[in-house]
Amino acid sequence: MKEHIHHLTLILQLLDTHKFFVNESKCVFATTRVSYLGHLLEEGTVAPDPDKIKAIILWPKPTSLTTLHAFLGITGFYRKFIRDYATLASPLTELLKSSMFTWNTNAEEAFTKLKNILTTAPVLSLHNFAIPFVVETDASNVAIGVVLSQEGHPIAFFGKKLCPKMQASSTYVKEMLAITKAVKKWRHYLIGTHFTVITDQQSLKGLLTNACHTQNNKRGLPSCLDTVLTSNTAQAANIKLLISCPGHPNPSFWPYLLRFRTCSRNYKIITRQKGEKKRFTD
Repeated sequence: MKEHIHHLTLILQLLDTHKFFVNESKCVFATTRVSYLGHLLEEGTVAPDPDKIKAIILWPKPTSLTTLHAFLGITGFYRKFIRDYATLASPLTELLKSSMFTWNTNAEEAFTKLKNILTTAPVLSLHNFAIPFVVETDASNVAIGVVLSQEGHPIAFFGKKLCPKMQASSTYVKEMLAITKAVKKWRHYLIGTHFTVITDQQSLKGLLTNACHTQNNKRGLPSCLDTVLTSNTAQAANIKLLISCPGHPNPSFWPYLLRFRTCSRNYKIITRQKGEKKRFTD
């Protein structure tokens, strides 16, 4: 309590110095639970606002594209609490491709399931930069799904529906896409830290050490490295130069290879053991 009063005094003094004013009716003091922007913050955790969840539960069945957009908008706001949200909402987003609204059985099941899952949405932990991050990725024929966690506690979920071209791609490409999208999505958490990527694809364990023979590697890997491993322009340029070389680099590129290996120590990629269950499943 003494620390709280000390911090509160500093904030109020700063506001008074710069002639800023706050609305007393919107302020809460000396509490361990705060409702903020549709979220409930409490002792290192974050959860959806119960009032918002209640509104979603009572949401009527969509009767037009407009009401469907509204439902997807409010559920999408809490998508970080839902594992595989993109896959679950896929039957509903498919309806948006047509100019005519046609409700079907798959859409009804997805509508009901989304509402039920939100009622049991997990309480997420707030991040701690002193603890290593774990990025667990997965891909299906419909979408990719990713979990960011620390010490077994989920911090956020992320999912993205695949386009028709990507749906027809190989499993390797989909799993690599999941990694690159996750790194870009959570760049603000991962930059400058050490973290582990968990994937089902055994061949992706060598993503940081193997030569880049395919176009997918050349496009995907630099985006990972430039986003997370370094903010130094010279090193980023060296990494791009290495990746752009087909096959194994010749001796003139060995200095760049050494820098690449050094930068790559910021994170590692491991695969699940056979029969190992995925974490944070429904």
